Amino acid sequence: MLMVVTPEASELSSPMDQAFQNARITGTISNDEIRLNPWTIVSVPTSFTSVTKLYDKPFDTKFISPNATMSQERLDWDNDWENLVSSYSQDFRVYTEVDGTTLTVYGWDDMESCVKLTRKVDNGTFTYENNPSDLIYADKKRDWYLCALPGTTWDDLENFKSENATSLVSNPITDSKVITFNQWIIVNFGESYNNERSFGSSAKLTLDTPLQLGTSGIGETIASGAPVKVAYFNLNGIETAKPAAGIFVKVSTYADGSVKTEKVAL
Repeated sequence: MLMVVTPEASELSSPMDQAFQNARITGTISNDEIRLNPWTIVSVPTSFTSVTKLYDKPFDTKFISPNATMSQERLDWDNDWENLVSSYSQDFRVYTEVDGTTLTVYGWDDMESCVKLTRKVDNGTFTYENNPSDLIYADKKRDWYLCALPGTTWDDLENFKSENATSLVSNPITDSKVITFNQWIIVNFGESYNNERSFGSSAKLTLDTPLQLGTSGIGETIASGAPVKVAYFNLNGIETAKPAAGIFVKVSTYADGSVKTEKVAL
């Protein structure tokens, strides 16, 4: 049988050892995650006479609350398999991480996937884009690409090659909590045929906490004049109507739709 134990217990020779029986997997709980202390897996015979460690290194595990919503308009083939047509709408929660100009999205297509998006700025306009081949699934059994959909006909995709895959680039960001994309595809390029995993006519990522735009990470001004709306969010991403003393994210929206995000201490 297999047992989940502490690294210390895995080094013992017998499961009947009192130290083995007293070993417990422990961890910590915070507002947004559960983190387990290191653990590993051992094999124990039904006779309970020995302990066989199955892995050289222990595991670290963290359970994290989702912090964004992905909304997608999915496409699928028509009855004749000639054209991609609207299929269904899907909303699901995902987890995201921000590290400087990199935004990592876990579960782009409601599967165990990871995609990295890089923030770009051009004349005050912010966008996010990816490297098409930089898409990882937990099983790692195929080399998947997330890229712009090259067309919506069977011929478009039959002739689609990896060298023609282009980055998926977001629309210009006008709301620091929302990133939108147009047509996209997840595909594995094969020698004889392609394996398309999913398609979409659009994707919208709505973050619980506003993005911190700007080359310094906070507050580069991308509009002039007075904002038409100002909102404050605490560090958990919850909007606060009347912020008291503390640190908040201030989101200013301007008449042209551009947004400035900055961290302020009140």
